Amino acid sequence: MIGVYDWEYMIDGHTSHSGCTHSHFPTHKGRNEGLSQQKRLYWTLLLTAGYAVAEVVGGYFSGSLALIADSGHMLTDAAAIGMALFASWLSTHPAGPQKTYGYHRLEILVACINGMTLTAVALWIVWEAFQRFQTATLIQAPLMGEIALGGLVINLIAVKLLHSDSKSHLTTHSVYLHIIGDLLGSIGTLIAGVAIYFFHWNWADPIISLVIAGLILWSTTRLLIQGVDILLEGSPSHISVPQVKSVMLAQQGVESVHDLHVWTITSGKDALSAHVSVSEGTAYPEMLTRLQEVLKLEFGLSHLTLQLEPLDFEEDELHF
Repeated sequence: MIGVYDWEYMIDGHTSHSGCTHSHFPTHKGRNEGLSQQKRLYWTLLLTAGYAVAEVVGGYFSGSLALIADSGHMLTDAAAIGMALFASWLSTHPAGPQKTYGYHRLEILVACINGMTLTAVALWIVWEAFQRFQTATLIQAPLMGEIALGGLVINLIAVKLLHSDSKSHLTTHSVYLHIIGDLLGSIGTLIAGVAIYFFHWNWADPIISLVIAGLILWSTTRLLIQGVDILLEGSPSHISVPQVKSVMLAQQGVESVHDLHVWTITSGKDALSAHVSVSEGTAYPEMLTRLQEVLKLEFGLSHLTLQLEPLDFEEDELHF
């Protein structure tokens, strides 16, 4: 329509002055980066699943609830890593007519599922711990300590493998939280084993189990809040929408900004769309370039959908 100008700024820096629909998201990660992340997750899966079997057997024969809880947590980790690998693979598929954003949101969905499974594991540990307070259980502390020490080593290796990717991928971050929970669990179980062996404090086993459960619940709360907020297309916590609007209005020739939306597609990919009313005589290409530059500089926004409109332009659509 004459007087209305649609503009897409693509992440790779190219622009297109067109109202046509097109794919403007690159793959979620470069080919090499994706393979690197998948490889780290794969090795973490092998280590975690393998030692979970040892903890199940050790927990059964030692009679330690903390060890059994940690083994259950490691088995949950294995399932979480499996889902993360699947999401990592599927998210590399290109966008299509039916999935115009591709499969980027799958990462967030898997992260939320992982958070919920962690919560369920923590609640189970709490239940079992209270049962242990009521029923005395014979615990073989040396076996308990040896297995916990082995779990500590395995978890330290897994933390090292996932640390770098956890900063940029929400799915990997959720798995990283699983592993951190396991690491704390192994430390707590090792401490409980020492306390039981030297001081016969059998109550240390359920106490440490409750501490582990509390740590798990604390770490997953923020993960779930962040994941659900992204799925509901809330504005990113590090971007102030009123400030974005103020910066846009401060540009010479901008009269008003409406239908302004800022949301997160997936980890590290924030998007913005807005309708901008401009004064008469404004050069649209220059205005678009100026808005793009200031929004990228001030807020790191590189995927923009801006519609420039004359002041007298009227729309029949319902505005949000």
